[in-house]
Amino acid sequence: MTAAFIGDSYSQGNGASSESLRWTSLLSAREQWKEMNFARGGSGYISTSGVTGCGLAYCPSYLEMVPEVIASRPDIVVVAGGQNDFDDLEMDRYAEGSRIAAVYRALRDGLPDALIVAVGPSTPGLVAGAVVELDSEVQDAAGAVNGIHVSLSEPNAISRASLGPDGVHVDDSGHAAIAARVAAAVERERASMRDLGG
Repeated sequence: MTAAFIGDSYSQGNGASSESLRWTSLLSAREQWKEMNFARGGSGYISTSGVTGCGLAYCPSYLEMVPEVIASRPDIVVVAGGQNDFDDLEMDRYAEGSRIAAVYRALRDGLPDALIVAVGPSTPGLVAGAVVELDSEVQDAAGAVNGIHVSLSEPNAISRASLGPDGVHVDDSGHAAIAARVAAAVERERASMRDLGG
């Protein structure tokens, strides 16, 4: 099984002591998936990035990444993050919600048989405001395409104690916590399918 990851700096692996200990790689190893990581630091459903965020001159938004992901023909697509979109959400929730929905519609149209896993935004602080709103938008968009929604904020999967030296990205313990939360959701989906005879 191949799994493609769309995400930001957390999914790219910032804060982990090695690439193998980033949450996407921990999850892939646990699930025995072949990982294809398309994550780019500083990006989001709307947000794009550059050298300071992702190390390249230009890193696209999630929606712009969809064609490349579809072309890789994964069995599973995991879309994670949204923290870089909090400011956009506060300025125009409708535009943000539309862009989030467009990502999942495009993935489902291009990969009709893939398992789609939508991982909401994370925060080491208070779960309120933009975090709750964006997580709700992601949940609605994933549900509309029969995807799995994984909340990292209900309950909060990470804490300030898991932040690395930069105070922004999680350390190995934070990456492990995110991987465990997503793995548990995938297992619940498997159990549900077994109960339905799938």
